[in-house]
Parts: sequence; C-alpha cells; structure tokens
Amino acid sequence: ESHSKRGKHESTVMHFGNVKLTRQVAQTMHVTKDIKSSCKDPAGAIIYSEVPVPAVCGVRGLWVSRSERRKGIATKLLDAMRQTFSLGYILEPCQCAFSQPTSDGKAFAASYCQRDSFLIYNSSVHPT
Repeated sequence: ESHSKRGKHESTVMHFGNVKLTRQVAQTMHVTKDIKSSCKDPAGAIIYSEVPVPAVCGVRGLWVSRSERRKGIATKLLDAMRQTFSLGYILEPCQCAFSQPTSDGKAFAASYCQRDSFLIYNSSVHPT
C-alpha cells in the first residue's frame, strides 16, 4: 500500500498481485446555506464552509428521469450503496458527500440526509 498527497486530494494505491486499486479521497465541505429556502430557488447557489470535513463515501453522480422521480429510486440506490459499501457496517447518510448537485439534487440531498446541511465535494479537481 502506498500513499501520495497532492493538493486537496489523497490517494491510496493497493496492490493485489498484478491488480492495482486506487482510492482517491477528496476534500469535502458542509453546505451552510439555509437549505429549506435555497432548495425552493431553482437558480440558488450552493454556499459551503471553507473548513474541510471528512466523508467516508462520495456520490459522483445520481440521476433519475423526471418521469420516474418521486418513486424512491434514488433513495433505494443510495440505501443499497450505504449498506454494501463496507462489510458489516452501514454508512449513515451524513457520511456521504455529493458532487456539485443541481437544484433538484440539493433538495434531494437535504431530504435524504434529513438535515439542513450535507457534504459536497468538488469532483472537477483532480490530483496531478
């Protein structure tokens, strides 16, 4: 196992014979704006804390067709991810970070996490 740290990311490479697995840890931030009012504004910006916080798992993308929304599909997908992410341990919703969500994604993340704030990470920044 080897570690490298570049910028705001830390990656771990694990070797299993000829197989290499790379785990990338991105810096995450708490969304700090009042989610209830922000989610009602379709053009609302996401305001986040400048202080990084740990996240166990990142959700890079999650999309459900408009005609299929409100049927619990995204919730079931995230529940399955949390239940199978680590053997013998179920992640709490607040341990998951979302990439920069759309306005609908903001509303979903706040609802799914059942709190006024949730974790986001910047997926456009990659280690060099």
